[in-house]
Amino acid sequence: MFYKNYKQQTLGVMLSGLIANLVVNYGDEVYAEPMVESGSFSLSIHEIRKSDAYGFGYYGSSRGNRSHAGTDYVIRPGEAVLSPVDGTIQRLGIAYADDSFELVVIDTKSGDSIKILYVQPIVEPGQDVKCGQLIGYAQDITARYPGITAHVHVEIVTATRGRIDPTTYTAGCSA
Repeated sequence: MFYKNYKQQTLGVMLSGLIANLVVNYGDEVYAEPMVESGSFSLSIHEIRKSDAYGFGYYGSSRGNRSHAGTDYVIRPGEAVLSPVDGTIQRLGIAYADDSFELVVIDTKSGDSIKILYVQPIVEPGQDVKCGQLIGYAQDITARYPGITAHVHVEIVTATRGRIDPTTYTAGCSA
C-alpha cells in the first residue's frame, strides 16, 4: 500500500530490485509499510553512487590494485537505514582502522552475511531483526572524504556462492 497524504517520508537503504520499505512519518508516529511485489519486498529507490572524486560505487569498480567489494547506495546523512533481510546482528564494528565510521553485519538463517558500512547502529549483536526494521542511521562521510557522494556501502557473502554483487541478491524477505 502506498500512502498518498503524508508529511514526510524516509526511505531506508535498499538492495536494488529486491527489497523496500517505506517509512512514513505522521507527526510523531513512524510506520514502516512494506511494499509487496511478486511475493517479495521489491522496489529500487536508492541509486548506485555514480562517478565522483573517489570513483564509482558499482560492484567490481576499480579501486587501483583491487576491485570494489560491494555496492554504494546514495543516501542522505541521518537517513534511516533498514535491514534488507530477516536475520541476526552478527557484529558491529568500525569500517576501517583509520576512521570512526561504523558497520553492521547481519547473518541470515541460510548462512548469508550482509555487511552495511557507514551506519550509526541502534541495534546490538545477537539481536534478531526483520526485513525493514530500523537498524541505524546513515553517517556523514563527506567531511572525511571531500568530493564523495554520501552513501552506505553494502557487501554480501552468500553461503553457496561466496561474495556477490548486491544488486543480484535474490534471497530477500518473503511477504
